[in-house]
Amino acid sequence: MKAKGYTVIEVLIVLAATGMLLTMATYLLKNQTGETTFLQSLRDIQSKIETVISSVNNSLFPNANNYTCSLQPGNDNVQRATLKAETSSGIGTNDDCLFLGKALGVVKDRDTLYVYSVLGGRTYQSGDQTLEAETFAQTNPTAAVVSGSDLTEVYNPSTGGLYLLSARYDGSDSTDVNLAGFYNDLTGSSADSQRLLAKAYATNINADGSKTEAAACIEEQPACQNFSLSHWLLCYQDAKRQRTAVLDIAASNAGVTTKLNFVDCQ
Repeated sequence: MKAKGYTVIEVLIVLAATGMLLTMATYLLKNQTGETTFLQSLRDIQSKIETVISSVNNSLFPNANNYTCSLQPGNDNVQRATLKAETSSGIGTNDDCLFLGKALGVVKDRDTLYVYSVLGGRTYQSGDQTLEAETFAQTNPTAAVVSGSDLTEVYNPSTGGLYLLSARYDGSDSTDVNLAGFYNDLTGSSADSQRLLAKAYATNINADGSKTEAAACIEEQPACQNFSLSHWLLCYQDAKRQRTAVLDIAASNAGVTTKLNFVDCQ
């Protein structure tokens, strides 16, 4: 009769099999956790971009009542919208300035999103005449600052877990466009209709979010090329450099839609 219990070899086999199963389960759990974090971070950025663009559609400038706005000469001697910290009135009640919209900046190998508020003048100078601005360019757009303080909003997904590989526009596979602007189009504005103007800027944003490069592009200085934008394609990779996805921000006169595509990109 065979003795009750297990032999040493049988015990070792069971332990080895259990250890293998535990290792596989741990690997699968870590892999699933990484995938969930990547997806959540993508959703966070997608949601933030949608919220920012919604504020453009609604012509919302944050804390507008804390500022007054006037036209002052910039570094290029062009009259530009300039904010001053005040409590008595805000940009929404000041006849000198317009809230044009927002510009979004991204940085390669990071998950940071920089949000720049963009202002413009209601009037512009043409020779000795002061004329009403009828186009985006005539407003002399500028990134909002107050007494030299940068009003740039810095956003990072709470979950982390992704990095930007590239930012392209439309069908381009070589031009870096790490800055895109979404603005109210003056040529299409009316009491019951507001058209959107989308622009891509050929620039790289500094990792610290410095406004220097972004400001030159927003002001449409000659050194920074800009293009009409219909698709801003942000290629992201997960923290383990195993998965990629494209966040497609599609713009038209009617507005903006966003879509996540889980495809290979670089």
